[in-house]
Amino acid sequence: MPFDLIVNGHIHKYSIELDGKLVIPGSTVVTQLKKEETKPRGYILYNIEDKKAEFVEIPHRKFIMEVIEFKDTGINEVKEKVKERIKELNVGDPIIRIKITGTLKQGLTHGDLTFPQTEKIFVDNELDSKSLKEKLIKIRELRENRMSVREVAMKKLDTELKGNVSFDPTEFFNKLLSGVDDALEYLKVN
Repeated sequence: MPFDLIVNGHIHKYSIELDGKLVIPGSTVVTQLKKEETKPRGYILYNIEDKKAEFVEIPHRKFIMEVIEFKDTGINEVKEKVKERIKELNVGDPIIRIKITGTLKQGLTHGDLTFPQTEKIFVDNELDSKSLKEKLIKIRELRENRMSVREVAMKKLDTELKGNVSFDPTEFFNKLLSGVDDALEYLKVN
């Protein structure tokens, strides 16, 4: 490649790629409540003589994200399990996000279950999150438009990027769907 080093400060997750030619230090604080935010925080120490990058972790407020799945469970059982898990995780003042998924006992809906939100504890209630009626309405809308959500996204991506990048936007999107590692590998080759 026609460069010695690229330092990208926009992406929140640290990474060292392309044999050390692409350095992403990441953010030193939690910026979003996503799984990738659970990784260590720090900075990159780059030796210009050796052309080597080293990640140096710094003390930071931890972010913990967990998913708890339930099956045909009652309201009190869900509340108790979530409460216990928060107590176990709440060591050292972390930010905690717990996503609860699965199903409730018949006759209950996710609206029957609420959790107080605080500035550091977030509980996402995704139990029985969509009714059959909501799902059918969404499917009907997509069929009427004759395009899948993916087709709409691909069309928008092609329109926005065509001619502005040296790689095929559609291929890159497909690689992103497979995972970030596949997408980075694709960029290395192209």
